[in-house]
Amino acid sequence: MSKQDKPAPYHGLYINLDRSVERRERMEAQLADLGLAGRYVRFPAIDGASLGSGTGTLKAGERGAFHSHVQALEDARRKSGCGAHP
Repeated sequence: MSKQDKPAPYHGLYINLDRSVERRERMEAQLADLGLAGRYVRFPAIDGASLGSGTGTLKAGERGAFHSHVQALEDARRKSGCGAHP
């Protein structure tokens, strides 16, 4: 495989609520076991409970997940080296 054929290094993120410490620790352990810890960073999730009651049919957690993903994508686009491009 020539240098041109090698895939570009990628960087990713995982979304995690601040209060979900055990889940974060499990994710970090899995990434380390796979040798990927240096490629991923934690993105603090938006807690849906902090968004108010809302007017639609989405539950608080669903609203938080949606907003977290939107913010993560916007952040990745701003940084433009995270592998998420429009």
